[in-house]
Amino acid sequence: MKKSGKISTVQLSLIVMTAVGLKNHVTILPHLLPSAKRDGWISVLLALGLILIWCLLLFYIHKATGQTNIFVWVETNIGQVPGKTLSIVISIFFASLAAVPLKEMIVWTKVSYLPITPPILEIILFTGLCFFLASTNIQTIAITNTFVLTAVIIFGFFVAIHFQKEWKINKKGTDIGPLLSCYPII
Repeated sequence: MKKSGKISTVQLSLIVMTAVGLKNHVTILPHLLPSAKRDGWISVLLALGLILIWCLLLFYIHKATGQTNIFVWVETNIGQVPGKTLSIVISIFFASLAAVPLKEMIVWTKVSYLPITPPILEIILFTGLCFFLASTNIQTIAITNTFVLTAVIIFGFFVAIHFQKEWKINKKGTDIGPLLSCYPII
């Protein structure tokens, strides 16, 4: 299959929106809100600072390596053994990174709408789809993401409209509002 391909800035923005949105709403917020309550936005500001530092580090590495593949650069400049070791360690790291959302998705799917489906079947189907998309090119991922993000936004509006009557908006401000002179964020 064709491995090259370019995507537009809009498609890249949609991919980032999907990744950040799902990571925040599915993985982080359910655990952050019970403990941080209404001051959870402070953690977002702290994370933004760390992300900016990380991006500057990546930009520096990208410029210093001459936009060369990092594994090729390590093998060329340091040696083949460190290059292969780095490749294996990073592969294991990314596999473990993928395992956490996979487990969360399987649990959520089982609880939400497929209670009697065997988890192994869900794992095979989802990882098969991911491997298929990864074996194509970035354009396929961008196009698929456009459909997924559209569905997520439509369902998000559906849920928001449905639960609008149950939401109580508290106009007191944040718990540390007087300290920081912050107004409620609605």
